[in-house]
Formats: sequence, C-alpha cells, structure tokens
Amino acid sequence: DGVNDSPALARADVGIAIGTGTDVAIEAADVVLIRNDLLDVVASIELSKKTVRRIRINFVFALIYNLVGIPIAAGVFMPVGLVLQPWMGSAAMAASSVSVVVSSLLLKLYKKTPVGWYEARAQGRMKSLRASEVSVHIGLDNRRCSPPTRRVWDRVSRTSRPSRSS
Repeated sequence: DGVNDSPALARADVGIAIGTGTDVAIEAADVVLIRNDLLDVVASIELSKKTVRRIRINFVFALIYNLVGIPIAAGVFMPVGLVLQPWMGSAAMAASSVSVVVSSLLLKLYKKTPVGWYEARAQGRMKSLRASEVSVHIGLDNRRCSPPTRRVWDRVSRTSRPSRSS
C-alpha cells in the first residue's frame, strides 16, 4: 500500500488497497478495504459473484417478461381475445421495474461467511504426507535429496501421542 504500489494497482485487473494505505494507492485501487482484515478480500469477491448472479437473474426475468408482454401489447393475440388496455400495459411496466428493484435489494441480505467455515473447509482438505511423497531439491543443479529418515524419538513421540490423550 505504498506509493510504489499504485502503478501496479492501476494496471491490475482488480486492484485492492487497504484503507490505511497512502492516498495514491487508495485512488488507484478498484476496491478499498476499510479494515486490515484479509478475509474482506474473500468477502468482496463473494459479494461481487452474488451481484453478477443477481444481474443475470434480473436480465433473464426482464427478457422473459418482455418476450411475453410486448406481443400482447402489440395486439398479436387480439384474434384470440387477449387484449391489453393501455393502463394495464403501464401498470405491467411499473410492476416489472419494481420487481427488478426488489430483486436487487435482496443483496442487502448478504452476510459475510464466518471464519470458522473457511477453517473447517481447509481442515477437510488437509492431509498429512508420507516421506515418499516429499521431494526436496537443493540448488540450481537440481540435485535430489533423499527424504529425511525418522529418528527413534520421532517414532516414540508418534506412538505416545494417542496414549497421552486417553
């Protein structure tokens, strides 16, 4: 969040700055986080995805509404007896606008995902690796080291852990 970061923030697809940063960085960023919490980055991405989804839902609703409403208002179905009076058409357009606004206001119900959910999700994905799954390379010549061997103390401490908790 320094002065040297502002060109990178301006050039990035999405620049995120922290509110306690310099004025230049805040001006160059697309998103400014008020608090020093990095989980707000995740929350802003989550909220932006929900916003785009809501825009698409509103677009599809308006498209279907107009595909049905315009032929009726134009009198295409007049031979069948389906006629739309002018006052009905204006009321229908007002109802369409109100429904899109109400649908957009549902974004106000957004709640940030709690930290515990992310921690539980990360715990489910974490697994311990065996020594054969670990590969260590040293230096530029790409020499390979053998995995570390377990010492006697490692074997003793691993076998004594379950007995301590019981």
